[in-house]
Amino acid sequence: MRVLYPRAGTAAAPGGAKRRGPVRARGGRRYAFVMSRTVAIGAWLVVLCGLSGCESAGPRAPDLLAEGEAAYRARQYDTAVTRLSGFLGSAGTQPEAARALYVRGMAYAQTGRRAQAYADLQRAAAQAGDPQVAGGAWAVLGVMRFEDEDWAGAVQALRRAVDQLPAGAPEDALRYRLALALERTGQWSAAQRAFRELLEKFPQGAYQKVAARRLQLRPDHFAVQCGVFASASSADELAAQLRGDGLPAEVRREPRGGETRYVVLAGRYETYAQARKALAQVKARLPDAVLWP
Repeated sequence: MRVLYPRAGTAAAPGGAKRRGPVRARGGRRYAFVMSRTVAIGAWLVVLCGLSGCESAGPRAPDLLAEGEAAYRARQYDTAVTRLSGFLGSAGTQPEAARALYVRGMAYAQTGRRAQAYADLQRAAAQAGDPQVAGGAWAVLGVMRFEDEDWAGAVQALRRAVDQLPAGAPEDALRYRLALALERTGQWSAAQRAFRELLEKFPQGAYQKVAARRLQLRPDHFAVQCGVFASASSADELAAQLRGDGLPAEVRREPRGGETRYVVLAGRYETYAQARKALAQVKARLPDAVLWP
C-alpha cells in the first residue's frame, strides 16, 4: 500500500497562536494539519496497491476493504465506516486489519466522531507492521492531540510519526508541530533542538523563516506581544502606558525582515495556558496583540 500525504502548509500562526477553525471538506479556505472537532483531515488519502493478505478473512473481505477505502477517497465517510467495519468484523489479527483501522479512524475524524477516531488510530498505530500505516496513524494522532491542546500527547505521537514516516510524508509540517508542542509543555531546550533539526533538514522549506526566528530568539517563556515599532521611543511609550495600567512590560530589540524592530512584550508566563489567559485580557485593550514567541 502507498499512503499519500497532504502538502505542507501553514500549521499555526507564526506568532504562536493556534489558528482555530475548520478545514473545509469542499471548497473554502484550507489549512494543512488544522482540524476542528467537526472537520478532519481531508488530505489523508489511502491508495490501494493490491489486497494481499485479505484472503483468509473470507471471500467478501477484500471487496469490503477496497470499497471502504474507495468511499473514503470519495469523501463518503459514513459508507467508508460501514464497509470497513464489515471488513474488521472478520479480519481478526491479519495485517490488513491495521490498515482498515487507520482508514476508518480517519473517516470517524471526518464526521466528528473523535473518540472513535482516537480508538481506531491508537489500535492501528500499535498493530501495524507496515511503517507507512503506523507512521500515518501516529501523525494523525499527533495532529488531533495538538488540536485538543494535549501538548504532552502531541509530543509523544509526533515523535513516533517523525521516526516512522517514509519519504514523501509531510515531515516538515509534523516537525513544526512537534517543536510548538515542546514549547507548550515547557521543554524549551528540546524545542530549540526540534527547530534546529527542522531547519537543517528543510533549509528551503515552508517553515524555514519561523524556525530560524525561533533559533535567533532562543525563548524560554511566553509573553504577550503588544506592538512592534520601528521607533524605540514609540515602543517605550506603549510599554510605559502598559506599566501604568499594572502590566509588567518590556521592550525587546529584534531583527525582523532585515531591519531592527522594537517589540513591546507584556508579562512572562511559564505555561501556554497562562499566556493564553493573559492574551485574552490584553486583547480587550489591544485587539492586535498576539502571543510571543
